[in-house]
Formats: sequence, structure tokens, C-alpha cells
Amino acid sequence: RAGHGQAGAHGRRARRRLERLARAHRPARRPRGAGRRDLGLAAALEWIADEMRHVYKLDVHTQDDGAPKPLDPAVSTTLFRAVRELLINVAKHAKTATAKVHAEVQSSKASGGGDDTLVVTVTDEGSGFDPNVALPANGSGGFGLISVRERLNLLGGEVTIHSNPGDGTTVNLKVPLLAQKK
Repeated sequence: RAGHGQAGAHGRRARRRLERLARAHRPARRPRGAGRRDLGLAAALEWIADEMRHVYKLDVHTQDDGAPKPLDPAVSTTLFRAVRELLINVAKHAKTATAKVHAEVQSSKASGGGDDTLVVTVTDEGSGFDPNVALPANGSGGFGLISVRERLNLLGGEVTIHSNPGDGTTVNLKVPLLAQKK
């Protein structure tokens, strides 16, 4: 009987050690639903940067202009997913250890337009690629980038990709902001 008590104590200690190890190595969880929207864009981008560091070993530097960024919930969710997809592409394909994400409001009032837009730029100095090959007009290849473009276009946004083999990549995601009440 005494042996059973010691074995049980050893088993409990081993289980606690395994649980601690599992918690220490658990991948970051994606915030879901309202919780993610409540974070605000700057905090959501920081969350993605932390996830990229932890899961993909990609060091992501974020910068936000500090301006209010009122977004439709569908646009916010799609933008979050698009930035995450782009950074995963950097981690998997760009052969670089760093990337940058910059978010800024562009006022169209200065140019005579009506609504402000949010531009989120994802940049890396990795291996780059030829967008004409990776994103051919027939829609084959580059599923992640094509999907990002299609999803943002459906919500009134646009995607521009600047890349050349050996020169890194810059992707601009431009989405409409909700009109602010004055």
C-alpha cells in the first residue's frame, strides 16, 4: 500500500510538470469575435506580432499613427486575417527573420475626396517574388494573396503588391473607414 501512495504522488508531480510544459509551449490563441474587435487595431496588430514571434520565429515591428480607426466589424475581421496571412507568407517564403506592419489613416479631404481610408502596409526585406508569376491573371497560384485581394475587394478595399525577386515585398491594404460623427 505504501508503494501505491508514492506512485500516486510521483504521477501527480509528473502530470503537473507536463501541464506546465504544455502551457509554456502552447501556441498563442487567436482572439475571436468581439474580443478581437474590442482590442482596437494597434493592439490587434501587436497581438499578431506576438503570435508571429512565438509560432513562426518572425520578428514583426508594428507602427500605428495613433489616429482613430473606426472600422466596420466585417472589414476589421477581414483586415486582421489578411495581415496575419501576409505575415505567415513572409515567415514561410521570404527567407527573412523580420517584417514591418504600419497602419495609418489617409485623409481624402485634402485631395477633395469624401471618406478617409486606412492603409496597412506589410513590408519585408526578404527574397521577394514576381507578382506576375505568383498572381497570374487566370487566378492560378498564390491562393493566399489572391484570397486576401478578393476578400478586401468585396468590402470596398484594395490590395497593391510591390515585389521583385531579391528585393523584398511591400503589400498595401487599403480599406474604408466608417464615417465619424461630428
